[in-house]
Amino acid sequence: MKILAIGTSNNAKSINRTLASYTASLVTNADVDMLVLSFAEHNGSYTAAWKNLFDWASRIEKKVFQDKPVIYLSTSPGPGGAASVMKTAVESAPFFGAHVVESVSVPSFHENYDPEDGTFTNPQILANLEAAAQSLSSATGAAA
Repeated sequence: MKILAIGTSNNAKSINRTLASYTASLVTNADVDMLVLSFAEHNGSYTAAWKNLFDWASRIEKKVFQDKPVIYLSTSPGPGGAASVMKTAVESAPFFGAHVVESVSVPSFHENYDPEDGTFTNPQILANLEAAAQSLSSATGAAA
């Protein structure tokens, strides 16, 4: 099983990198390649780093995600949870060959994640992430 987990920020301490890695660790029983992407939001849109990388990759092959199953995530320090960039990403996903099986926006990251325990303290957020991971496992198991 190969999971590519990406936090779309170039910050070494990215909360989106943490979210993507955490969620990828919840995926079980998957037999094919998959992606877990967590979108950081700058001024309501993609980060410049992600936009540049994605634009160049899509020049080579428009269907960048090659019809792989993917979980889209987003988070921010504030209550919006980067929902604006999530909406844009989900709406454009089919044009780039992303089979989005689940999308989850996590608000107020620092209030809902315990870095010492490495887990989410909010039971609803944790349940949403576990459900997303299960959906990805189911989608990839069916595709195998």
